[in-house]
Amino acid sequence: MNTNTLNTINMDEQSIIDMNVYLPTVHKLLFIEKVTELEWLFRVEYKNGKVNAGQFMQVSLPGVGESPISVANFDLKEGYLDFLIRKVGKVTDKIFELKAGDRIFLRGPYGNGFSD
Repeated sequence: MNTNTLNTINMDEQSIIDMNVYLPTVHKLLFIEKVTELEWLFRVEYKNGKVNAGQFMQVSLPGVGESPISVANFDLKEGYLDFLIRKVGKVTDKIFELKAGDRIFLRGPYGNGFSD
C-alpha cells in the first residue's frame, strides 16, 4: 500500500499491520513450565489483541517455520496467552530451546472459537 493511499484513508502502516491477522507479530515469552518431558506450558505476552476459547495461533520462529498451536488458556486483562506445546518436530524442537524473556512470533487468532 503506498503512502498516498494511507493518507487518503487516514491510517498509518502500523494500524494496517495491527488489523491484519495474516502478518506475524512479535511477543515476549513470560515464563515456561515443564509439564511432562514432551509437553511444556509457554506463557506469552499478548496485549491489545482478541482471542476466544477454542481458537489457535500460528506460532513461528524466523528461519525455522511455524506451527498451528491451540490457545490453552488466556487472560486478556492480564495480557497473556498460554500454549501447551508438545515437542514433535522442527519448530517445536526450537521453541523448546527458548527461555523466558525470548521473543516468539504469532499470527492469528484463527478458528471460530466460542464465547462463555
